[in-house]
Amino acid sequence: MITKHFNRWLQKNLHLFKYKPIQIGFGEYRFDGIIDNITLFIDNNAREVDIYFHNDDDKYYDHRIMGYIAKAKHIRTKGYIDIDDKNRFHPTYKDMIIDNLFLPIVNYCNEYFLEDSHLYLVDYSFSRFAMVGNKNDGKEIKELEIILQETGNKLNQETDTKVEKIDIFKVNITKG
Repeated sequence: MITKHFNRWLQKNLHLFKYKPIQIGFGEYRFDGIIDNITLFIDNNAREVDIYFHNDDDKYYDHRIMGYIAKAKHIRTKGYIDIDDKNRFHPTYKDMIIDNLFLPIVNYCNEYFLEDSHLYLVDYSFSRFAMVGNKNDGKEIKELEIILQETGNKLNQETDTKVEKIDIFKVNITKG
């Protein structure tokens, strides 16, 4: 149901996306001009929208929750509300889906899909981490490497930290 709403909403709102979502499976999308290592997934059952990050071998690294609806409640005189989103009523259930699930995707893309952005895949002995960031976030990744090294030392574990930095843009991009 949410995927169908998203597809209809997307047709009317493609202009909001600099890099438009392209459906590659049921509830699964990639972004035009953005590398295939970044995937949007709409989970109809959990009422959640996530962006997944993986390497070129399709090894999963991490995900970011774009939005979710924990439990919808309807109050006749006020409208729909998500129990995790206190004091924010929506006139219809569809409006709640748009505000809580779809618009956060637009906001994420506009904030992170920038000219100097990269996908950082951090692989260390006891976990993995991924993020999209720009040149300023490179310093944060280096600081994270130091923290991971120190954590490994405290746990008496060998730490083999590897950071892969990937340009998020495909060679031939089509801006939407």
